[in-house]
Amino acid sequence: MDAAGDAIGQTHAERERKRHHVGERHAGDDEPRAIEQRGESCGRIAAALHREGFNVRTAASAELGLKDAVAHRADAIIVDLKMPLINGLGFLYRLRTWDAHRSTPVAIVTGSIVDDSMQAEMTELGAELRFKPLWLEDVVELARSLVARAA
Repeated sequence: MDAAGDAIGQTHAERERKRHHVGERHAGDDEPRAIEQRGESCGRIAAALHREGFNVRTAASAELGLKDAVAHRADAIIVDLKMPLINGLGFLYRLRTWDAHRSTPVAIVTGSIVDDSMQAEMTELGAELRFKPLWLEDVVELARSLVARAA
């Protein structure tokens, strides 16, 4: 287990010493999905969510995430805005074309500047926008809030 994973469940002082920033990116049957092109970061996120009791599926690209969304219905999706070929907003537009995913809670995370029109598109499509840096405990809380919205 990496140091980022070990930080969960420790005292506040220990977490502060070992806190790891999430880079650019099972309580029951709750299944959030993380989509991120950087495998190491996605692996840390998935491990943290799994330790908190979530069943987690990951995808290394928007294309793979969309294919997985057809095969497996997620309770919530966390996706990075900045990805090659299809970015997080493109993913969201495609996801929302399927009846089964019209209301799936989605959070888009980014370290980039987002203009007002892009933010309005995300809001119109029902996505929550979160800015980096995000700590692992922030991602866990985000997943909890998204899954609660799905219930």
